[in-house]
Amino acid sequence: MGDGWDGQDGPSNNLRLISTHNDDELTPLTGIRNVLMSPLSRRTMLRATASAVLGASAALPRIAAPVAAADPQLVFGPQDGKLVNAATQIAVSRVAVTDADCVLNATFRNPYGADGSPSPYWSYGFGLRRNSSGTAGAYIYVRSDYKWGVIFLSVDAQGKTGFDDSRERDGTLPDLRIGANATNDMQVIVSGGTAELLVNGVDIAAIDLGDLRNPGNVSIATGVDQDSTVAGTTTDYLQFQVFSPAPPPTPFASRAPMYLYGPANGGLRHTLNPDTVDSFTTGGLRLQDGTISVRFFNPYDAGVGAFDYGFEFRNTNTSFYRLTLLSDQTYILRYRMRQSTNIPYGPAQTIQQGNIANMNIGNGEANDMVVQMTGAKGALLVGGMQVATLDLSKGVVAGGVNIGTGFITDEEQMGAVTRYENFTIARLT
Repeated sequence: MGDGWDGQDGPSNNLRLISTHNDDELTPLTGIRNVLMSPLSRRTMLRATASAVLGASAALPRIAAPVAAADPQLVFGPQDGKLVNAATQIAVSRVAVTDADCVLNATFRNPYGADGSPSPYWSYGFGLRRNSSGTAGAYIYVRSDYKWGVIFLSVDAQGKTGFDDSRERDGTLPDLRIGANATNDMQVIVSGGTAELLVNGVDIAAIDLGDLRNPGNVSIATGVDQDSTVAGTTTDYLQFQVFSPAPPPTPFASRAPMYLYGPANGGLRHTLNPDTVDSFTTGGLRLQDGTISVRFFNPYDAGVGAFDYGFEFRNTNTSFYRLTLLSDQTYILRYRMRQSTNIPYGPAQTIQQGNIANMNIGNGEANDMVVQMTGAKGALLVGGMQVATLDLSKGVVAGGVNIGTGFITDEEQMGAVTRYENFTIARLT
């Protein structure tokens, strides 16, 4: 089975010509990309918590369950449900998991639309390390005015349980999807004194938990910020999962993202031409250190036929990386270069490959793919969890970014379309 390698000889635009390569034999310039493309958009001191009534949520795309290099084990879920926002309480669903270090993962659907202003807004997220008396613990959440925040449980001099305003922290979250019924993927990796927050596949912040180190209950929550929550509305969630132990933190959370492209939705139409790769390029954008993220939807079931999709990045006139997810639940990272634009590309070098044991492979099912790059190192995340550390030492340069399907010869079906959502590119500052 050959690999249809893109050779960068054609113009860089939305429908671009490419010179391709099947295994190590150069083939002539052929074909154009078949692309379907459309662009996408103070609190009170004392608050009680109340258990929420669970129910089946409306259908949402199934997202790949996390897999990590540290091989954490699933200890709860996946669970779908709903939480009803209350006027004076945080609505929560607690689970019988008390591990100090763990990974919390879920897709949330917004309870109502928001315009980014402070009122009315919604908020949702996770509770962690809550003790049995409710005098210690924290909530990490996102809020529809493009903010993330953390609040800590405490007890005052009169023995009343509430939140310690002096320990509250927040930050900006420019890529949050705030429209009615829009969804956001949220993950918190709790390890030692730090909680790493990822939203829609992008590392947002490494949050200092201070002295909150003891094991305690975890939960999923809505209405975390009570000041302007619309009571009676419902926040649906999908695939709430808890993994333990937490993998080692990645080195990216301490660097803030600057968004360069997206989010965008589109589709890549299969052509069955062995000399072309069906792809979309972001034109003149150049990126060295940053994050590329997208949600792919499988074009058909893997039992019907093989498929693949992924990214090209650090793409210059003389070299590029290609990272591909394959329907046999594996990934492969390859690198290709040439000495000058006047000569053909040399053979593709396989840098590394490995398994993604629970990558979704059913018809229409979704997989979130994120590539993080900084210098000679990178990371591949699928379903919000790190699958591999990437060796990017061969090409530490700024280059173009492409999204594609049909990287592997014979892994397409005529007329099929590989859809994608929320294709986003961010530079690390």
